[in-house]
Amino acid sequence: MSVGGDAQNISITSATDGGGFQGQVSIGGSLLGLLEVVGNELAGPGMVAPSGVIQIAGGMPYGSQVQVEGDIQGTLSSAMLAGGIDIGGDLSGLIDVLYCIGDSDPNHPFAGHIRVNGGFRPYQGGPAPRIQAFDMGSPRSYITFDYDGSGDPWASGAQVVLEADPYPYTHNTPSARIWHCVHCFADINNDGSINSADGTPFGTGPFFLALTNPAQYALNFPGLGEANPDWDPNDPEAVPRFLSGPILFHGNCNCDQLFNWDDEPDFLDLVSSHACVNGCAGRGELSRMAPDALATEIVANVDPEILPDAPALMEETIALYPDQPEAQEYWQTVQAYVGE
Repeated sequence: MSVGGDAQNISITSATDGGGFQGQVSIGGSLLGLLEVVGNELAGPGMVAPSGVIQIAGGMPYGSQVQVEGDIQGTLSSAMLAGGIDIGGDLSGLIDVLYCIGDSDPNHPFAGHIRVNGGFRPYQGGPAPRIQAFDMGSPRSYITFDYDGSGDPWASGAQVVLEADPYPYTHNTPSARIWHCVHCFADINNDGSINSADGTPFGTGPFFLALTNPAQYALNFPGLGEANPDWDPNDPEAVPRFLSGPILFHGNCNCDQLFNWDDEPDFLDLVSSHACVNGCAGRGELSRMAPDALATEIVANVDPEILPDAPALMEETIALYPDQPEAQEYWQTVQAYVGE
């Protein structure tokens, strides 16, 4: 079903019980009223172009999808969400999942999610936006704001409410896979801080996991990157490791618009300074941590079994800076403290 311009109210009824709606809905303009799918479930891909009020009376099983290129400024509700809701603009209204954001096929690398490229902000005169569900029913489910890493805000008063939890979420919460993708290079685990938890000079941590095993990174941090299934570890530069996600921004530490091994020296520079930067100018003014303090932090973030190999691993880090004697001296000092 296709509507070229704006749509006021649309109601779609399943032709058979249990069959669900298996077609495609595309609205070229704005959805000004209610899109209601009446029946057991939305079983096929639904593509809804710019914003409005969306209600799905049934559930969204695996493989279903609602795509909104603009903003959501009303209510979107679904029973059980095992498909994807992808919003290209801002969420300025309510998403209400009556049951859980779940997973109908645990053997498939796709689970229920709500992904917002823009921010979580109210529109003028409207209430604070909210997402509510019973719980995250799968370890692969997630909610992501600012998915493209462009710095979109999480508005004051906006909430994610999981009824199984005692308190609403009002900010980036990595432990719950509720991500507000903080606008910082090198924040690979998206916890809002740049430190050795993002990666160490021993080649450990999520930065190096994303470089060497994108699929595993995507499983460990669902919602921060869509791994490219065509990436070949035997030819790692042939195609990008990731098709989309904030990892493409956070990992581009040398500002060349790519995420690859060339980012490692700049990544370690940012880790050593604990600096949240989102631009390329002024990096020469960053101050590094005291070498002994950084060494203590690094050791706290690695498996103790790695420590006997620390001096040799640090030599590899020092070699990353062949024409930077000051950087070499700094990492040599860190190496000395790590070896104590």
